Amino acid sequence: MFNDNKIFVFVLGGNEVLFVYADEMIARVIAQSCRQSGLNIILTTLLSFQGDEIYFKNESALVGRTFYDAVFSYNKCSVIGLMLSDGTVKIIPPLNTIINIDDQIIVIAEDDDKIILSSNYLLRINNQYSGSTSSSVTNHNTVLLAKSMTRETTKRIERTLILGWNNKAPLIAKELDTYVARSSELHILTNSDKITQFINQQLVNELTEQKLFVHSGSLTNKFDLEKLNLFSYHYIILLANEESE
Repeated sequence: MFNDNKIFVFVLGGNEVLFVYADEMIARVIAQSCRQSGLNIILTTLLSFQGDEIYFKNESALVGRTFYDAVFSYNKCSVIGLMLSDGTVKIIPPLNTIINIDDQIIVIAEDDDKIILSSNYLLRINNQYSGSTSSSVTNHNTVLLAKSMTRETTKRIERTLILGWNNKAPLIAKELDTYVARSSELHILTNSDKITQFINQQLVNELTEQKLFVHSGSLTNKFDLEKLNLFSYHYIILLANEESE
């Protein structure tokens, strides 16, 4: 069905069509939101029509300058990335990335009329590029880029619990696998023999960092939940069941 729809849409829209794989995107949002408290609020704000939104803008004054310069060139919005001339989107690219003539900056702003370059910072970087820096002006770009751009982080072994099951559950499990430390645990509560078989025969082979545990029970049964000792998990994901348990 999906392939048939895809062909039909391409016939109508041609090269102007961009497919968004909703299940995969939602699975990523769920996996990341459960691990970062408050992330769901940020995403809701950015993707709704209220509050701040994401904008793309050509900024000729920043052509030839670095992404670092762009980040500090605005007072009332936040630069988060670049869309290159070939359509490639880079979120938080290396700070020494040069902005070319057809590139667009990606910003978070209250409205598009708030995307205004700071005159003070423009004057400052113009002085730096012209070589007429005073003793009170430091080329922060050079100083920052001289430092290491990466920081080692130690992953901890985590225990995650998924209550319920639907078509997004395998995608969520695989997304979680990219974040957790080896030997982390993923526990799944389900009453379905079909789902249990899928987990034990297929999903277990698609995860490299997590150990899989299947528990028989219903997410609406108090005693089944109590047996899991919910407070022993770092994260709990609640999914709507596709089929009745």
